[in-house]
Amino acid sequence: MDDAVIFKIIVWIVLIWWFLSSTSKSDDSKSKNESKSNDKVPLKPKENEKSKSQNISVNTSIVEKKVDNVIQTSELNEITLSNSSAFSSELQKMGIEYFYHMTHMENLSSIMHYGLLSHNSAHKKNLVCKDISNHQVNIRRAKIDPINSMSLHEYVPLYLNPRNPMLYVRRNIQAKILILCFEANKILNIGNVIYTDGNAASNTTKFYSSVSDFNKLDWNCLHLDYWSGIIDGKRKKCAEVLVPNYIPSSLIHKIVCYNSNAVTIVKSHNFKKKIIVDIDNGKIYF
Repeated sequence: MDDAVIFKIIVWIVLIWWFLSSTSKSDDSKSKNESKSNDKVPLKPKENEKSKSQNISVNTSIVEKKVDNVIQTSELNEITLSNSSAFSSELQKMGIEYFYHMTHMENLSSIMHYGLLSHNSAHKKNLVCKDISNHQVNIRRAKIDPINSMSLHEYVPLYLNPRNPMLYVRRNIQAKILILCFEANKILNIGNVIYTDGNAASNTTKFYSSVSDFNKLDWNCLHLDYWSGIIDGKRKKCAEVLVPNYIPSSLIHKIVCYNSNAVTIVKSHNFKKKIIVDIDNGKIYF
């Protein structure tokens, strides 16, 4: 074999080796890349799993909070119902069958449609046709109660006795004032109801929620027709039951009117339920 042929063979061998070596490196590199790629693939599911785990944790937290709220609400209702039974028993001993709210007869349509709303809600919704409240006293009712930490304007106020100074100062228009009567035991079942030993706007008035404090009210004053002979009688006579936010009109059991003309006007409303409409027997109006 001559030198030229040998040289050609060597060149071909080198070329073939170079080609095979290059292909092998490419395959190794590709294999490594795939391996690295395969190593990265599981990371996405792990991240997703972590994300799902976080979501599950958050959702579980939300559920737990909701369950806690339900439990607290349930416990609150149990306490309320238990107290309402005791309250009802004490009220019967004191001769209290109803709690009372006084309003101008022009407000009756709104009350029957929307219910009896707190001062703030009624005024915000522009539902008060005739406001018979004392505006100076109302300024003082912006204060916060010590039990539920709510503004007095967030409550619907009811009286233990409607024959009181509030009605007395409005005696010039009492023919147009209606007395809405609510059965006491049904009001107490609403929950978070509190009561006072006098006008809630007064700085000396005490607030209560326990039946054990019921005897702290001046029941002698509350049962009398007048309060002038009682020390601090004007304030005590306006003892209140405060119901948070709203009382449905379905709880109105009776409406007491000043005269037969008022009875006719009240009965002209188409009530969805039977409501007793009576003329006062001389025990309420002045």
